[in-house]
Amino acid sequence: MDVAQTKLSVLLCSLFLLSGRAVRAQSAQDSRTSPADEEVFAMLKEFYTGYILGFTDISPEGRKREDSILRKYCEPALLRKIDKKTRSGELDWDPFLDAQDMDTTCIKTLKFAKDAAKPDVYVVSYVYPGEKKTSMIHLNVARPATGYKIRDVW
Repeated sequence: MDVAQTKLSVLLCSLFLLSGRAVRAQSAQDSRTSPADEEVFAMLKEFYTGYILGFTDISPEGRKREDSILRKYCEPALLRKIDKKTRSGELDWDPFLDAQDMDTTCIKTLKFAKDAAKPDVYVVSYVYPGEKKTSMIHLNVARPATGYKIRDVW
């Protein structure tokens, strides 16, 4: 191998190594959450904490609190869709909790994540006391002029 080929080989190896570092640095940056995601996580934490506390309080005041929280954090079209499915019998569980009942200790296990494959989709998970299975709920979150709102849940 002559000097020119050696220099070319060293140059190509250097470029290859540098490009690998750039890809790893970009991947590390992509895996971090953005400030907007952090705002959504904070909104979802407020929503779920208030919602679970309202859900477990079966008094008339608790039901009013729950309804107020739903109106504050959810788009009206979503609430109409849930109401329609509930009245028809198609939905007999709470879609925000993926459950029929709730324990306030679940609040301690709440976790929030961004769905990397879908824009504006977030995943909420929790573990019910005494269960090993993690419940996962997907939410589409929109940012209208009035702030973040839950657009859909599944």
